[in-house]
Amino acid sequence: MLNATAIREYLDKRYNISAKYYLNSSLLSCVRRFNDISRDEKDTANFAFISAMYDYQMKVSHLISRFNFIVDFLERNNLELPDLADSSHFEKLRDLMLKNYGYFHRFDPRMRDFRKLVDVLTKLDLENIAKDYYDPNQSEPVEKVIDGILNEIRRFAEFSSRGFIPNPKNKSSKKRLTLFLRWVVRPEYPDLGVWKFISPAHLYVSMDLGVLRVFQRMTGIALRNNWDGVIRVTDYFRSVNPQDPAKYDYVLSRPAILDICKKSLEYSGCDACLLNEICLTGRENIRNIRLVVEEEVDKTRHDYIRDLFKSRNPWKASCVREEYLNGRADIVCYLPDMKSPERIVVVEVKVVLTFNGVKQLLNYIRTAIEKWKETVKECRGAMVCECISKDQEQKILEISEYHSIEIYKFESNKFVRIA
Repeated sequence: MLNATAIREYLDKRYNISAKYYLNSSLLSCVRRFNDISRDEKDTANFAFISAMYDYQMKVSHLISRFNFIVDFLERNNLELPDLADSSHFEKLRDLMLKNYGYFHRFDPRMRDFRKLVDVLTKLDLENIAKDYYDPNQSEPVEKVIDGILNEIRRFAEFSSRGFIPNPKNKSSKKRLTLFLRWVVRPEYPDLGVWKFISPAHLYVSMDLGVLRVFQRMTGIALRNNWDGVIRVTDYFRSVNPQDPAKYDYVLSRPAILDICKKSLEYSGCDACLLNEICLTGRENIRNIRLVVEEEVDKTRHDYIRDLFKSRNPWKASCVREEYLNGRADIVCYLPDMKSPERIVVVEVKVVLTFNGVKQLLNYIRTAIEKWKETVKECRGAMVCECISKDQEQKILEISEYHSIEIYKFESNKFVRIA
C-alpha cells in the first residue's frame, strides 16, 4: 500500500477531474444556480439544506430537474426563497411542479414537507444555530453542529415523511447532513464556502453504500454504513489530508456514480476505474476481467478511418497497424521512431465509440507498458471515432480524462481533438 503522501498526490490529481464532472450528477449544481441569483448567503444556505434533505431515495437526475424548476420559478417571478412561505407563491409553484412532473418527490409528492421546511427556515437561523453548537476545541465539533441543527428543526415542526429530518439519536451515516455541511463550508470549487466559521478540517466524508463499497475495496478496511463508519472513513482521510478530509468525497463517489464499482465484483469495471492504481481489490480483479472486443458493424468505414489516421496522426510518428497487445490494437505509434522509441501511443479506432471501446484501449495500454517497460519512458492511449455513443458520452469523457486518453473525432474529412 502507498504511504499517505503518495495517496494524497494520487487522489488530488483525480479530485480536479472529479470536481469538474461532479455537478452533472449532484444537486449541488442547482444550489450553485440558486447562489448565482440569490441576494443573500442565508438563503443560499437554506436552499442548500432543503436540497440536501431531498437527496435520497430518488434518481439524482429527477431531483436536479425539479430543483432547477424551482430556481427557474424564483428567477422568472423575481422571488426570493422566503417568498415561498407565502401561500399564493407556494401554491403557484406546487401546481406548476405537479403539472410538469406529476409529483415532486416520492416521499413528498405534493410538496407538503417542502412548504413546511421553507416556513421553518424563514423563522430559524441555521447559521446562528451552527455557531452556537460549534466549538473547535471540542472533539468532533461538527457532530455537535449536526445534532444541534436537527434538534432545533425537529422541535419547531413535525414532518409527514418519516426520516425526512433525521433523529440525531439515530446512529445512521447522516449523509444528507454531512453533504450539506461540505457544500456550505468548503471554500474550494465546486463547494460554496458561505459558512466561514467552521474549519474544513472538522468536516466528514459523506458516506452511502456506494462510497462504503469503494472505500472498503480500496483499503481492505471493513466498515458499516453508520456513524461509526463515517468517523473511521473520515479518520483515514484525516491521516491523508488533515486540513480537508471531506475533499475526497468527490473522488470516492465517482466509481459508484459512474456504475463502475458495482455491488458484484464480477461485473465491476476495475480495469477502467479512476482508483485502480491504489485499490487493493481492483488491482487484483483486473487480472480476472475478460476483455470483450466488439466487432465493427461497418468494417469498411472503420478501416478507412484507421488508415487515414495512421497517415495523418498528430504526432507525425511512425505507426504500425494491428500490433498484438493481448488483442490486436488498431494502431501503435512510435516516437521519435520505431528503431529507438521513447514514447508509444496506442490508438483504438471505433466508428461509434462506446465505453467498452475505452476499456479495450486500456487493456492494450497495460499490455504495452509491460511489454516495453525496460525501454520506453511513456506509453499512453488515444481513441479515434466518428461519433460517441450518446448515452455514454459523459462517462467516456470523464474516464478518458482520468487515464490521460486523447479522443479524436473524424468530421469533415479532418481529425479534431475533443478531449
